Amino acid sequence: AVVSTQSDGLTYYVKYEAYDGDDYKVKVEHLRPRARKYYKSRELVAGMEVMVNYNMSQPDKRGMWFSANVDSVRPLVCTVFAGVELIPVPDCVILFQEEAMRVEKPVKVADRTEKEEKEMNTPVERKHPEKCEACHDSEKKKCKECGCRKCGGKSWE
Repeated sequence: AVVSTQSDGLTYYVKYEAYDGDDYKVKVEHLRPRARKYYKSRELVAGMEVMVNYNMSQPDKRGMWFSANVDSVRPLVCTVFAGVELIPVPDCVILFQEEAMRVEKPVKVADRTEKEEKEMNTPVERKHPEKCEACHDSEKKKCKECGCRKCGGKSWE
């Protein structure tokens, strides 16, 4: 699906914060502003387009972020759009309803207010799947699963 109808002929490199080395080449038509606002559950209605966290392989765990359309609110059930082709995956029960986010509309730089510019340049942290289920990614805990197999330490110097 195309987010923008205008092409500038350039290729952009998208870097995913949570996944080192997972950089992608994309065209401007496939870029959109980063989601910044969380919806309150009372604001969600059937038919809305939202960003949700969903795990395709293990629906009972935290997963990746996807565009989705709300099918029903209680429980939150969405049609999730997966992959570059945005293939619809219906009947996805969303575990983290309180993390449903608004899909932001593109605003040209010349048309942005000072408030919009500040909001667009203020990062919003999203939750991602844990890399280690044993220590829950705690830097303070020793862990033989993701750290040293002998002592559990995580300093690699």
